[in-house]
Amino acid sequence: MANELSKFNLADSQSFVLIFPMLPPTTLSSATRETLRRNQPFELNIVNTSLPTLSFEVDDTSHIFKHKEIIGRITYETWNTTFLIDEKWEAYKILFKWIQYIDSNITDPSFIRHSKNEYKVDASLEIVNNYRNKILSFDFKNLSPVSLGEVTFNYQESTYLTCDVSFEYDIMKLEEE
Repeated sequence: MANELSKFNLADSQSFVLIFPMLPPTTLSSATRETLRRNQPFELNIVNTSLPTLSFEVDDTSHIFKHKEIIGRITYETWNTTFLIDEKWEAYKILFKWIQYIDSNITDPSFIRHSKNEYKVDASLEIVNNYRNKILSFDFKNLSPVSLGEVTFNYQESTYLTCDVSFEYDIMKLEEE
């Protein structure tokens, strides 16, 4: 079996990048706006993620000898990721402002209401090979953050700062190169 595996260029669990071609305009600092103006997408430096679960709603009331029937469409679970906080906290600030923008759009009566589509964007989790060439991507449509986790400061351990973020989205597609 080991000889068989050596014939393959195995997938590496560290070969991925999360790319946002566009972000809601109110979430951007002037430096980030300038980066996006130069047609450079925003990359969130995620260090941990799992592809979300896809499932069908099934009829559990089926007879014991009958197969369960699919009665609904695909449902997509929340997508959870962990990202590195950069030295200027740009990624954290973008996500923080994004969540505040969504909240203001919902709860603040004086806030000028915007369409929900204005705070939903598309994003791609690109899987790359050992040469950093994209081999496939998971494209998330109408994605927005629903949770921004805590950041722990600690004098005892010298580690990089990370933060969890959860996203909701309408659909996830697999795109092959």
